[in-house]
Amino acid sequence: HKVRTPTHMVTGENDCRVPTAQSYLLKRALHILGIPSKLIVFPGEGHLIKNNPWHEKIKTFTVLTAFNCPLSDLGVLHIVNALQQNKTLNTLVLGYNQFGPQGAHYLANDLKRNTVSSSHNLYIFRSLSLQGVQHLANALETNNTLITLALNDNEIGDLGAQYLANILEQNTTLSSLDLSSNEIGDDGIAHLANALKQNKTLTTLFLGCIMIGSQGVHDLADALKQNEGLNALNIYRNHINNQGAQYIANALQQNQTLISLDMRYNDIDVQGAEYFVNALQVNKVTASLVVSFHL
Repeated sequence: HKVRTPTHMVTGENDCRVPTAQSYLLKRALHILGIPSKLIVFPGEGHLIKNNPWHEKIKTFTVLTAFNCPLSDLGVLHIVNALQQNKTLNTLVLGYNQFGPQGAHYLANDLKRNTVSSSHNLYIFRSLSLQGVQHLANALETNNTLITLALNDNEIGDLGAQYLANILEQNTTLSSLDLSSNEIGDDGIAHLANALKQNKTLTTLFLGCIMIGSQGVHDLADALKQNEGLNALNIYRNHINNQGAQYIANALQQNQTLISLDMRYNDIDVQGAEYFVNALQVNKVTASLVVSFHL
């Protein structure tokens, strides 16, 4: 609420330190406050945008954003039809819209055909019902182009998590999944954890601000002991206590791939922090561990 000046934001689509989804949420907040803003997402870049800072070769339409507008089912159909011949778009962002399961069905049908202009990145914020999630999950059975899927703040729940987990067991292209701010409890986490034991493609998983409890973090830790692909895991602002911290710390002693772990804003104190200190004496892979704890 302190921002008063026009804001220009730049981010990389593969930014693990500041997820791209957060940039879209900031843009929406500025829009609500009536502050002019511009967001540029550089394809293929991380947090530092070091591959090509100026991106002189980008001269084509690559990102379509329909954010905070009354986009209906029919509107989604029009977008899908319009993109049939498009060969340059790689990111589609739909947020805080009014389309229902039918709109999600239109989108899913296009994903089944690997179109939506062969989009590699799909962000949907607060627009999907459980039925819409099921449509998307069914589409991912055959889609082989989608790399990033962010479904923040939707109505996913435990059953929706199960739909997505079933896909992760067989999908070989999706590398980033963001399910933050959904009401996913330990039952849903159990399904996702089982999928992580088999999946070798997913490298980034965001499960922040959901409802992970003691059993859920136990299942996640068990999956980390076997998973061979995940590089970044974000489980901030959940219900993880010292016992949960111990589960994760023990898993880090066996895991050989996790580079970044974010566990901020959980119920962890100094004892929980000690578990991680001991784990990192064994683990030589994890380079970024963020934990806030109570004194």
